[in-house]
Amino acid sequence: MIKVPYNKLELQIALLDVEKKFEDNKDALEKLVKNLDETYGDNSKKTSLIADHYGISVIDLINSPNYKTLVEEYDEILAKKIISSLCSDVGLDDIEAWGVITLLTGNLNL
Repeated sequence: MIKVPYNKLELQIALLDVEKKFEDNKDALEKLVKNLDETYGDNSKKTSLIADHYGISVIDLINSPNYKTLVEEYDEILAKKIISSLCSDVGLDDIEAWGVITLLTGNLNL
């Protein structure tokens, strides 16, 4: 699970102003959905992306004693890329971007 640097109340407050920013930049929302689909969508696709990231085969990844750690590290890396994209492309603050990520991934119940 991705470690969120804010608590639930902080994220809920941050989300109050996000809708207007997305209305002003709908392309960024589409990009976010695509990135989230890559991260949390089809497990076989995700496994392949993780293996590619670490330069190993899918079989080696699945059989690795560090499988869980590698998946968690990849999720953190991808979340940070999405956060960075939201901040630069949409103009969200860090906490607003984390709020969007946690809301859309169903992790707002921290």
